[in-house]
Amino acid sequence: MDHKFTPHDDNERVARATQIRQTRNQKRGREFQGKRFSSRSRYLMLFVTLTYKPMYQDDVTLWTIQAQRDRLLKNIENSRHSFLSGIHGCIWHLEEGLTSGGLHLHLLIFYSGAFRGDVYYAQRIGEYWVDVITGGWGAYWNSNAEKNKRDYPWGVAIGQVDRGSVKQDSLREFIDNYMAKNNQVPTMRNNPHLKLFGARVFNRY
Repeated sequence: MDHKFTPHDDNERVARATQIRQTRNQKRGREFQGKRFSSRSRYLMLFVTLTYKPMYQDDVTLWTIQAQRDRLLKNIENSRHSFLSGIHGCIWHLEEGLTSGGLHLHLLIFYSGAFRGDVYYAQRIGEYWVDVITGGWGAYWNSNAEKNKRDYPWGVAIGQVDRGSVKQDSLREFIDNYMAKNNQVPTMRNNPHLKLFGARVFNRY
C-alpha cells in the first residue's frame, strides 16, 4: 500500500534537516575554537549582533546582508593597522527574526588577547558596521556590554577567555547551544545549499 504524503511527514523532514544542520554547525564551531586556543592561550572574545535600523529592515534582502557580510570579512582580512587587525578569527551565523528584528548576523570574534577593553572593541566593530559597511542603514547589539547582567545557562563566555579555563568551557557551550542553533532560517532563502553558518581565520603576524 502506498504511503500518502501528509503535513506531518513534511514537518518530520524539516525537523530532521534542522537537526542535521545544527549538529554540523556544532561540530565545525567546536573544532574552530579548539584550533584557535591550540595556537594562542588567550583571546578577548567579542559577541556582536549586526542588524539594521527598523525603517530599513523591509528593504534589506538576503543578498544585501550576504554582500555586506562578505565586505566586512574582506576588510578584516586586509586590515593591517586599524582596530580590525586585532581580529584573529570569527564564527558567523546569518538569521532572520521570527517576529521582529529582520535579517541579522551574529558575529563571535576571537580578538587578540594582548588587548583589554572588550566592550570598547565590540562597540568599535558595531560602529564600523553601521558607518562603513552599511552606510548608515545598520544597527548593532553589543553583548559584551551586557555580559554581567544576564544569567545565561552556559555562564559568561565572552570577555577575556584563557585556554583551559571555566570560561572556555562556557564558550564551547555557547557555540553549541546558541551560535550553532538553526531555528531562525531566513524566509527568503531559495537555495538549500546557501551557507548561513561559517567560520573564518585571519592570518596575523
